[in-house]
Amino acid sequence: MRFDALDSIRGLAALAVVLFHLHYGFPGYLAVDLFFILSGFVLSYRYFNPHNQGELSLTDFTIARLSRLYPLHLFGLIAVLLYYFATDFPDKGDGNLYTFLQHIFLLHNTGMSTWWVSWNQPSWSISVEFWVNLIVFAWIAWRANTLTLLILSILGYSVLIANIKHLDVHIQLLFGFLNAGMVRCFAGFFLGMVLYRWFVVIKAHPIKFSSPAMRFGLFSLAEIALVAAAVALVFFAPIRTKMDFNAPFVFTALVFCFAWQGGILSWIFNKCRLAFLGTLSYSLYLNHYWVINVMKKWDLPTYGFKLEVFAWVFGVLVPVSLATYYLIEKPGQGYIRAKWKQIKGRVE
Repeated sequence: MRFDALDSIRGLAALAVVLFHLHYGFPGYLAVDLFFILSGFVLSYRYFNPHNQGELSLTDFTIARLSRLYPLHLFGLIAVLLYYFATDFPDKGDGNLYTFLQHIFLLHNTGMSTWWVSWNQPSWSISVEFWVNLIVFAWIAWRANTLTLLILSILGYSVLIANIKHLDVHIQLLFGFLNAGMVRCFAGFFLGMVLYRWFVVIKAHPIKFSSPAMRFGLFSLAEIALVAAAVALVFFAPIRTKMDFNAPFVFTALVFCFAWQGGILSWIFNKCRLAFLGTLSYSLYLNHYWVINVMKKWDLPTYGFKLEVFAWVFGVLVPVSLATYYLIEKPGQGYIRAKWKQIKGRVE
């Protein structure tokens, strides 16, 4: 099954993050929580399905996730390194060999460094997601029931609201040792897993509608209402307040609704081929930080909600992301998986 509407949502979330870095006056960082929830839902569908249990080893899963995440992560890291060579290395944080090595091994947001998000800054979420994925696959995916996952998710958000009081967290440590970004990722990922399990149960026992028109109408109303609520939270809510914690649950309802692909917005997304934006979302997300910094160095417009800024930033970012998707991301994934298949063939 292909969740085209969810791919479209992922692409729109990537754009929200880019817009946030063009103007920091709204809580666009909340779109990252949408990424985590989508990841929990999609990976549950692909890998954590009970029918797939035992078919994939932890090593196979690790290679699958590395092939998806690492090629573009490494490219972004090198791009920022070259940018610093051409300009100036920061005195601390980003220009630190210690944090560079952490990036090489995807350890940069696991709690060992708390200076700031370093090097290619958006990749902090790639670090936490990679390790959360492995932990879930190894110990949680088939052991925890749905209620346990929901409780763990709520507990994670409760710890964050009690200690930090907003969701713009990444490198901060809780209780002196627990990485807040990882707690944030676990909480969202667990919500996505819960969502997928509910989706499977309801799909097996579908709700009866009196007519296709009624089904379409109800889904359309739900889609419009949930998109409006998500836009209000991401673009118009106060920044870094307890209101942030409404977002994961609105996003959960949003993902659940669009997973059925039954309303007018899903139809529009499909007709506009917006799913391709989701295909580019990872490149847009990991490229935008270094692209914007290079543009700043050239004194190009990169800040504010202005037509000129949008034209310049997206005029550069989209072609760059198309190039990295087709030249780095996609072939890199294929190369790593093919090499792993060869290695397994020799061993077996």
